[in-house]
Amino acid sequence: MTSRMLCPALLAALLLAAACSDEQPVQTEETPTGEGVVGRGGGALESADGKLRIEFPLGAVAEDVRFKIAPAVNAPAGAGLAYVVTPTDVQLLQRARLLFRYADSDISGLSEERLRVSTVDAGQWRVSDSPFLDTDSNQAAGYSRVLATVGLVQAGCLEQSECTAPEVCSGFTCQLVACDVSVDCGAGLACVSGVCLLLNACGSDDDCLLGEFCADIVCLPRADCSVADGCSDGEHCVEGRCTRSVDCQVAADCGEGFACRDNLCNDPLACGSDDICVGDGERCINGVCTVVECVTDDECPTGQLCLEGGCMGCASDMECGEGRFCDPASKRCGRCVVATGEGCGAGEVCDAAQQCVAP
Repeated sequence: MTSRMLCPALLAALLLAAACSDEQPVQTEETPTGEGVVGRGGGALESADGKLRIEFPLGAVAEDVRFKIAPAVNAPAGAGLAYVVTPTDVQLLQRARLLFRYADSDISGLSEERLRVSTVDAGQWRVSDSPFLDTDSNQAAGYSRVLATVGLVQAGCLEQSECTAPEVCSGFTCQLVACDVSVDCGAGLACVSGVCLLLNACGSDDDCLLGEFCADIVCLPRADCSVADGCSDGEHCVEGRCTRSVDCQVAADCGEGFACRDNLCNDPLACGSDDICVGDGERCINGVCTVVECVTDDECPTGQLCLEGGCMGCASDMECGEGRFCDPASKRCGRCVVATGEGCGAGEVCDAAQQCVAP
């Protein structure tokens, strides 16, 4: 009689032990509380208002961590939504996916097309990896290993033309370029206190001294030329200034760290188009020759996406585009989901190639 009574208790203890194992992912509750334990198995956690969902992949943490999401009180300006994720000192081993679901009232006064998921770095918003925005469904996503303070932020710039020299558009923010010496900066710039700044900046000739003219927002001295004949051999007249037309014949004519391209000494990695990049797998990315696996989705295996120059699997249907689904098993985008047949019509099944076919 006693042994029969112990069996249910023993079974309950075993089930409780299994549920407490750090291999079990956190379970998302029907009513989000904004906190929960995430183990090595990964999982998902939502803010109490349901507007921020954090998806932790397998191996994101080495041991159980209790995370809590709360609205941010002192976040930097520019965010429509902002949250603090504690503990703030956790550095994830794998990038977590940050998904915001916003209402129109959350982004009042902000440009919706410029919204980007961001995290705070050194007191400033920095756009997360692989930013994604779907204005039709009011969702935005991004990836980061650092959580701490996260937000849905209006990007400062989307292209270089939106920044004023000497700032450049980097990470969707207009910012100064870091440097060690002036040669790192380029023509008309000098390295001052570790950043590239303009020398003799101007907006028009009126901003320059007598005998100078404004060219590319920099004051340059005028020379006594009006036609090419007014310059020495190897020079031509550009806006009244004699300029060398040939800087080099071979690389030896240039200083250390420079290459001779089109008879001009340049940074060997600097580029304006893919044609300049001659190394295997190099493409011109943000003005620098960079080795990448891909530039567009078409260069990746079927169903994979080109993210950050590499072919990667999808994490959600949002990343696949309209009318396509992310298969959770293969992490590939396709017409349907293999296991469930989602996306197919009545009487059809989803085959291994994620195509709807007759059974």
